[in-house]
Amino acid sequence: MHNKHKEEPSRENTQVLLKVKGMEVRDEQWLINGSIFHRQVVEIQDAVVILPITKEGKIVLIRNFRVPTKEKWLVELPAGKIDAKPEGGFETPVETARRELSEETGYNAKKLTLKQKAYASPGRLTEMIYTVVAEDLENGAIHREDGEMISDVTEVTLQEALDMIENGTIIDMKTMNAIRGYALEQMNV
Repeated sequence: MHNKHKEEPSRENTQVLLKVKGMEVRDEQWLINGSIFHRQVVEIQDAVVILPITKEGKIVLIRNFRVPTKEKWLVELPAGKIDAKPEGGFETPVETARRELSEETGYNAKKLTLKQKAYASPGRLTEMIYTVVAEDLENGAIHREDGEMISDVTEVTLQEALDMIENGTIIDMKTMNAIRGYALEQMNV
């Protein structure tokens, strides 16, 4: 790709507008081609979306209460933020996937594979979302976090999941991306 800009953009100033647990909102001033532009940036912790596949080849979905959405209840794959470790640093995406899968579905996976990563919304957010496929599932106990509301854990075929995307039942982008990526992989594309 060709960069038609004369010079690389440079950050000239940053002002923190809001800082709360797990999120910082900044106004950043950037020098781009000799002019100053303001960009608002929301820094939040990276996350993982888990694509659980049962021994029968079905995908495990949840129905999750999401306060910021108009719909409130979304059908989606299990997911969660990458947490800080008590000893310092952060979990790996696979460690987060193992924890979140158990918390939200009760399943434990013998095999977890990191498949891809993508920015959630690079025009505003710093958040990177990692997709982890979970296989060889075993039933275990659900350990939901306080305030977490999940009403259903259900298993659907890949075609049923794709149909749910097509008919608007699944409208969560990370879930759509992971399911479509898995469908392409199954077609050997």
